[in-house]
Amino acid sequence: MAQSTQDTFKLTVLIKKLKTTETPIKIELLQLLNDENNDWELTNLVQTKLVYLSEKKLTVEFDQLKHGYYAVRAFQDKNLNNKLDKSALLIPKEPVAFSQNPSLFKGEPTPDKAVFIIEADTLISLSFKHPKKKKLKKHR
Repeated sequence: MAQSTQDTFKLTVLIKKLKTTETPIKIELLQLLNDENNDWELTNLVQTKLVYLSEKKLTVEFDQLKHGYYAVRAFQDKNLNNKLDKSALLIPKEPVAFSQNPSLFKGEPTPDKAVFIIEADTLISLSFKHPKKKKLKKHR
């Protein structure tokens, strides 16, 4: 049976590898024009949610979504300033996660590394990556 263009879908986001639930998670759902978009500025912010999770509730839902290409980026707002804090080298200082769980080796991934398609009710998981603690160098 063919889907009507009027159908809308639900996205369920499962949160993984979160070390604490004491501070909120800011989750942005963005829509992309295609699966090759490599600039966050060219995405359309669909919804933003600021949620407090618990040990028992580690999912967030987005409703009324149309068929298309999407990406999710999220961070845990440890200092409650409503923004992702980054170092001078643009490395996140707070726990972050992106749909498709791309490598953060070169910093924030481009949207094409985080893109997924919604054409039915969808479940994705976000694995949070936490900043590394700086190690003190020992002098010999």
